[in-house]
Amino acid sequence: HLAQLVYQTMASRQMVDIDLLVKPTDLAKAAGALLESGYSSEPDPGNIETWCNQHWGSHHLPSFTKPHHPRLELHWAMSTPPNPSEVPDVWGESRSAVIAGVEARVLSPEDFLIHLCLHCRLHRFRQGLRPVCDLAAALDYYRGEVDWDEVLARARAWHAEQSVHLGLWLVKRLMHAPVPESVLTKLHPNGLEARWAELAVETVFAGEDLSQ
Repeated sequence: HLAQLVYQTMASRQMVDIDLLVKPTDLAKAAGALLESGYSSEPDPGNIETWCNQHWGSHHLPSFTKPHHPRLELHWAMSTPPNPSEVPDVWGESRSAVIAGVEARVLSPEDFLIHLCLHCRLHRFRQGLRPVCDLAAALDYYRGEVDWDEVLARARAWHAEQSVHLGLWLVKRLMHAPVPESVLTKLHPNGLEARWAELAVETVFAGEDLSQ
């Protein structure tokens, strides 16, 4: 989605692995399909439910690997939800797209922005400018389509106001992306000092986690 549609060419976006979002009820079927294609992973399809119960804080299975092929991860959520009953239905808002000649579903613009910000949080904003460029490219690609009220609602549902605020603030500050100031104001965490924002900029430019 990001490399082929948003950047419009696979060569423009380096990546270590490919994340695939599947419905929780389809995890075993998807894992079985990958194993039949020559991939290997820790849990076999028959033990996936047990593995998920043992790793309740996870939102994806262990990586699937195959020689000379990209590593794959099967996700059943964009991130570990604080309360699954409150998280919006990303499938209901997803869109149809063609990726590498195959029909697929992609996240809505709003869920995609939330996902990118959550991914920044996962890596503590230490992947350099690449995630900021991802946000800038997404905002440019979906220019005029983003429902900012939905972005705010989804950020609150994921309990991710701070992460979304920081991600959007960085892309506006560093890439002059068209993020409404009113959105940043509504997401601004109480008590967030200016020095923390400057520290985020320093962390991004330090790029301590680029190997990931």
